[in-house]
Order: sequence, then C-alpha cells, then structure tokens
Amino acid sequence: MKKNSILYSMMVLAGLLIFNTACEDEELSPYVEPLPGVHAYAELAEGAPEDFMYGDLNEEITYEIQWVSVDQQLSVNRIDLYVLFNENYVDEDGNPLVARHGGNEGILFRTIESSEVPGNRENIAFSLTQSQIFDLYEGVTFDYDDEDSTAPTPVFTNPDKPSRDLPGAPFIEDDEFSVRWVLYTDNDLVFDSWSPSVCTELPGANCEVSWGVEEE
Repeated sequence: MKKNSILYSMMVLAGLLIFNTACEDEELSPYVEPLPGVHAYAELAEGAPEDFMYGDLNEEITYEIQWVSVDQQLSVNRIDLYVLFNENYVDEDGNPLVARHGGNEGILFRTIESSEVPGNRENIAFSLTQSQIFDLYEGVTFDYDDEDSTAPTPVFTNPDKPSRDLPGAPFIEDDEFSVRWVLYTDNDLVFDSWSPSVCTELPGANCEVSWGVEEE
C-alpha cells in the first residue's frame, strides 16, 4: 500500500496559495498540485465520562469518530484504532518522566472495516474500559531506574506505586491514555500521521483523543 502522512496537510487548508508567475514553462512553476487525502475527527460521546474512575474496571469511556475527505476524492474502507498507555513517574534524581508503555504507536484494539465503516463525515462510536486496556498491557515491564544491572519492573506490581492495586485498581492518577487511528482508502492509500496544523488547528480534525484516571 502507498503511504501518505504529513504531506496531506497541504491540501486540507482551505485557501491554498497559488503563486503568480510570468514563466511560460509550466514545469518551472512553483505550484504543486495537492494530492487528495483524508483525516479524522473524534470527540467524547454525549453523556460519557471524561476520565476513568479509579477502581471502576467496567465503566466505559465512549468516543465518536468520523473520517473526512474534504474534496470527496477518496473513500475510507478501514479504520485501525490504537490505544496508548503512558505513565508519569519521578526518577531517582527527582526528574519527572513519562514511561510510554505502548511506545509511540500504541496497541491495536479495534479495526472498523467493510460495512462497519460509515460514510464521509458520519460518526461511529467506540468504547474502552480499564479492564480492556489492562488485558492489552498485562505483563508490561519498564526500566524505571535505567540500570542495565537490574531487571525491568512489572508495571502493575511496582512496589513504588502501592495504589496500583491488583486486581481491583490497575490504573492510577499517574496514568494517561490516548487513542490514535490509521485510515485506509479504497485506492490502497494509508494515512497514519498528519501535520501539527491538522492535528491541532484545523476545525473538525484531530489526531488522537486523550483521558486519564480520576481518584476520589
């Protein structure tokens, strides 16, 4: 499959700047015809909690996502959803750091494809519980002291985080979660990243949704 990412951001901006040139040779023109592309937009579903509640493994956080083709030149036939689990911690020197347990990509937790995929700008909902994320990340370890001589620590039984209580409360206030997506189109294009302007500035577009854990 062909892969498209940040280059797509050039075509979603409403007012593309077309350079005026007196040059008669079109091959020398600085204007580059933008490629068609797609992005997505997700938001919290109405009535859904904004964060997980500590110790409530089965309460769902629900989002609605839609794919968008501004010029309607492409059609999405598959959406892959990845969940990321990041943990804030303080190292031995007192520095605040983040353990990215799913790396920068996360772990695939749902694929929406074929007849499940809605039309352009139509919503489809997805939900996650703490229990589902724990199933994805159970057994993960991390080298908190950054020492080759010591074994990585199991995240969910870390003695430095006693409030992370298995089996009832695997996630705590130090934890943050997000979902990112990859879009596949009918003509075998894959969109897995976008420019910061698309992710944070373009109305009706974002590149991930995030939430945390609320402790009473």
